[in-house]
Amino acid sequence: MKISKYIYLFVFSICFTLSCDLEEEPPYLANENVFSSASDAVKALDGIYASMNGYDYYANMYHFLFNVSSGLGWTKRGQTGAAPSPDNLAEGSLNFGASRNIERVWIQVYRAIGRANDAISSITVDPLSEDDNQRILNDVAGQAYFLRAHMYFNLVRAWGEVPLRVQPTSMSTIHLAVSSEEDIYTQILSDVNSAIALMNASSGNHYPKIYAAYMLLSKIHMQLAGNDNSSEHWQKAYDAAKMVYDEGGYALVSNYADLFDESSDLEIGNEIESIFEIQSSNLSQHPVSTDFVRAFTASNYLAVQTFGWLMVNVDTYESHNMTYPGDSRMDVTYISEFIKKRAGAGNPWKGYPARTNRSKWNAFPYFHKFAQKDQESAVLYGNQNFIVYRYADLLLMLAEISNELGLAGEALDYATQVLSRSNLTPHSGYTSGQDAFRDAIMREYKYELLFEGEDWFNNRRRGLQWFLDKTVIPHNTGIDDQGNVLYTFKNGIDNEMRTDASIMKFPIPLVEINNNQEIN
Repeated sequence: MKISKYIYLFVFSICFTLSCDLEEEPPYLANENVFSSASDAVKALDGIYASMNGYDYYANMYHFLFNVSSGLGWTKRGQTGAAPSPDNLAEGSLNFGASRNIERVWIQVYRAIGRANDAISSITVDPLSEDDNQRILNDVAGQAYFLRAHMYFNLVRAWGEVPLRVQPTSMSTIHLAVSSEEDIYTQILSDVNSAIALMNASSGNHYPKIYAAYMLLSKIHMQLAGNDNSSEHWQKAYDAAKMVYDEGGYALVSNYADLFDESSDLEIGNEIESIFEIQSSNLSQHPVSTDFVRAFTASNYLAVQTFGWLMVNVDTYESHNMTYPGDSRMDVTYISEFIKKRAGAGNPWKGYPARTNRSKWNAFPYFHKFAQKDQESAVLYGNQNFIVYRYADLLLMLAEISNELGLAGEALDYATQVLSRSNLTPHSGYTSGQDAFRDAIMREYKYELLFEGEDWFNNRRRGLQWFLDKTVIPHNTGIDDQGNVLYTFKNGIDNEMRTDASIMKFPIPLVEINNNQEIN
């Protein structure tokens, strides 16, 4: 059940000039008068979150783009016959140059960055002040720094070199060359440190706390460490993650399923396991909903129309199933049979593995974690929040980091905490040395956190060869999709193509190239 505290996000109808992607006209609340009042500053902060929760980002398209192209997913979106859909031929096959969705996500992420820039440039901060109004202004600025760092972290991991916009955009600055990844990471780390200095929890309990910034800091250093277990970044990642673990007061909820079930009796989702959560509401007076609930609920699962756009590759499902037969998380994550409530109401639907005769979308299990669980529901848009960072992820991060630092006992303890919730114990991979533990924990992210936003990055952050060996090749040589639904990942298993790194980054979309004179 949804807790009573919401961020009532404002939906602004201001269009963006220059293909509606970079500059708002008039500038979005970017003046000192707006940001001198605590109450108005909080409303502006809600506007930043609203842009992050737009349809083209966390409300829908972020999940679609990053999950289908993670190497773990398949989609029936646009599927009309036996041939793979355009999205499967693009994102689903890791052929990003053919994607029709990258542009939408790119535009939306820069909208959010633009609003964060307005707040950062307009708020006068005083970290030492005890004045209540000033403390809220400090916190809003800290939130803006945190969100800008988070968005640029997603950008640099997914695109690499991108324009680094840290000032309100004007016609004189609309054309901006890309910055190096090194410069972008320098800015991200600076923003995280500013967030840590300013976030003080005075804006409201439903906003992220300082520990979300520390978790982001840990993720940044893990990304920078890559596949080098001697890197100094592992120690920095450990220190930041331990700050959250030791002082944040977070814990695992007792029932994994409650994290994704709006009808559960869970009253503590925003306080106990959630570290950074995007709030939503389907209330008529605040109709800002996460559309991914409608988009990713299996077709005909409800009496109202849902789309079932997100399905799971068979090799991904079987990896989980063979590692933990009977894992209770599987019933939460996947669904392969149900009684239809809409078209063909009363008849069963079966997909893999309930159905072994596989064709088209019957060849894959639906992804069920984001779905509306109540089959009697007549609500088109769900009221389910999206948890961006949660405590289970932190524990798995600490397990991975501790293993890289040679802290075998500590690493095993963190992994055990996550597994124990589902009545599981660590398998032999966790006790067979550092290399085996590394492989086990990287797979554990997929089982515990599948399609929760980090798969695309986790699968790639250890480098191209790791991605090929652990994701691409197992898929392309795995269970036969019986020809008519078979699609293989670009790069295949041809040794001559292993240097092709195009599967590791998205291309900058044409809308940016065509409108930004500083980008070739």
